[in-house]
Amino acid sequence: MRIHPLAVEALIVAALTGPDLEALTARELDVLKLIALGLSNLAIAERLYISKATRPTSTAR
Repeated sequence: MRIHPLAVEALIVAALTGPDLEALTARELDVLKLIALGLSNLAIAERLYISKATRPTSTAR
């Protein structure tokens, strides 16, 4: 599975300029890792046993 170049760029910028990863909960880090792998909201929800509507809330910060 390949990650889209714009997603990679956004993650790098966020890592360099965004909040510290230590501020994220363990669950938020789990979601972030799956986003980085390119999984869809539905795939993330299924993988983490959460509702599809909950996933965007986990990345709102």
